Amino acid sequence: MSKMIFYYDETFHDRKITALSDGNLNIYNCNDNDSFIFSILGVENENNNNVLQEYERIEKKTKKELGLDGELKSTTFKRSFFENGFSSMNKTCKSFYNSFLTLIMDNNLKYQVGCISKTEYLIFQFVYALDFPQNYKKNLFIYGLTKFIEQHRLCFYLQDLVKGEKSFLEKFKTSLIELLNKFLIESKGIAREKEERAAVKSLIYVLINSKIKENKSICRNWDYNIVAEAIKLRISELSNKNAVVILDKEPLTHQAFLKNGLNASEYDSKDCLGVRMTDMFVGFVGRFIFFLKNNTREPDYKSLYEIKRDNFMAKRLLCNKWFDLTKDDFLLIKQLGAFFGKATYWSGFSLNYMDDIIHFFSFFNYIALYQNYEQFCKNRNNHNELYNKYVCDRLSEYFDEMINDSRF
Repeated sequence: MSKMIFYYDETFHDRKITALSDGNLNIYNCNDNDSFIFSILGVENENNNNVLQEYERIEKKTKKELGLDGELKSTTFKRSFFENGFSSMNKTCKSFYNSFLTLIMDNNLKYQVGCISKTEYLIFQFVYALDFPQNYKKNLFIYGLTKFIEQHRLCFYLQDLVKGEKSFLEKFKTSLIELLNKFLIESKGIAREKEERAAVKSLIYVLINSKIKENKSICRNWDYNIVAEAIKLRISELSNKNAVVILDKEPLTHQAFLKNGLNASEYDSKDCLGVRMTDMFVGFVGRFIFFLKNNTREPDYKSLYEIKRDNFMAKRLLCNKWFDLTKDDFLLIKQLGAFFGKATYWSGFSLNYMDDIIHFFSFFNYIALYQNYEQFCKNRNNHNELYNKYVCDRLSEYFDEMINDSRF
């Protein structure tokens, strides 16, 4: 196989998880994201110049339309342009991504989308400080607890965990049991919470039947080895031993890549079209994930006493504006759904908590189910319900895989 070049970039990059003065965590701040999101775009060496020249043409055209002299970055386009997916993009933003995503598909670029929950990063460390019951899988517990805390944005509980001393680990465990029991009381008899209630009962069982075994501080600094290992897996899956990884200047990431045996080099994005190209791709993915989650999230809770029965009654459906698509939008998304659908497993990477990345891919795969635009328009008023069911089915499939997979 010929040499491949992979370009890397990330978004929602917090080097450290910290508590804020308002009681929040930086990862739950209104403009931040629980997910650390990264991407690579891979191109065969003999096609590299052609791809970069075509991207440069798209970039120059967009900069001219914007009257931009400096570097075109994903943050050049307003975040609000992604609030309802393609339907909220302005003309220039939509034109850019139409051309750019078509470039990726036409050249069959190899890609990876990584989405790692920062909440799970903390929970993972907590779980491995427990004397865990032998009859329960750690990965299921990590997934369930991460999902519960992240979806309800219970940052006031994570603050104790972030402090990282043994006494705070004990306090965190005790507080969790109290919190989960409060949820069971308030959600009793609510049909939509049936499955979550069952999961919460399992979490309580594990916490009651475990104890803190290790006087262990919780690491709040981000572990870049996770990212390096993910990219190494993707390259290995492609059986490409001559791969080169090029990234924007980020010493901690670069060091982790080298430590894990990747042939990696740093470049300033101003001087590297491939890094700029990947910045636009990961910016697209990151903002889609941010707003898909933001649009469907549960209410935030600042204390145990704010958890009320009324908060669990309503479904959290994606706004139907996400499906207010032109025919060109529909055709592009359908193509992307097919492109993502034929990719191998490691084109998407997370740890145990995969909800965000499943949510992202499901948006494109759901629309790809429709044979044509006319058929798609017939369900225009029901897409949020149908999409919600589609995502729930995908999440259920993933959970069943976790239960049945002997690796977990």
